[in-house]
Amino acid sequence: MERYLTGLLTDLPHKTCDTIADVIAGTSVERLQHLLTDAAWDPLQLDEMRVKRLLELHPVTDGILVFDDTGLPKKGSASVAVAPQYSGTLGKIGKGPRDRESHELRNEVVAELIDQ
Repeated sequence: MERYLTGLLTDLPHKTCDTIADVIAGTSVERLQHLLTDAAWDPLQLDEMRVKRLLELHPVTDGILVFDDTGLPKKGSASVAVAPQYSGTLGKIGKGPRDRESHELRNEVVAELIDQ
């Protein structure tokens, strides 16, 4: 996973298994294809690892962490990452990619939002 993500962050004009395997040491086309097509994922374990890493990088403060999981409605079949899935924006199952963001709100920012 680390090597694949490193490949996605490079300046390669085309980010395919072939091009990433050519420039990232310690991987191969076959390993990257296995990761993307056949590897079994435990979503709960992956989420726990993500939260643990997030807390290592940004320890708990007096603020709160807000997650925004916004669905972006799309029509057509040529858009990337468009698949039928629940969208809070639409309030139903529809086509569209999802945009996930996280923000830290500290007490002074929350107070400003409440006062408005």
